[in-house]
Amino acid sequence: MEDVLAESGTLEGERDKAPGEAVSGATSYTWEPTGLGVRVVMDFDALDRTLAEALQGFGAVPKRGAEVGGILLGSFELDAAKAVRIRDVEPVPCEYRFGPSYLLSDVDLTYAGFIAKIDGRA
Repeated sequence: MEDVLAESGTLEGERDKAPGEAVSGATSYTWEPTGLGVRVVMDFDALDRTLAEALQGFGAVPKRGAEVGGILLGSFELDAAKAVRIRDVEPVPCEYRFGPSYLLSDVDLTYAGFIAKIDGRA
């Protein structure tokens, strides 16, 4: 991945960079919400797939877009750093029975449960 800019979070392996400063070689983005004592680390590949899904949904319905969703795959690291690490994303399609909002129907929920059970990463 080319150089990226650090904004409101940090890039793994480059924690001393100032916001807006170019960073190279990072493989994930880290977000540490103030006062919660936990950090969220998302691999750039998963972030890229999430962005692609969101942009596809945005273009699906004129003037508004359609919401998208899925299953975040990863792990909890309960060591002293307390982190949620997101390594992959599995989109869950929605039939949009209730409009452009991501409100899952019974059919959608059945499919999402099926994905979670058969996917070896879940």
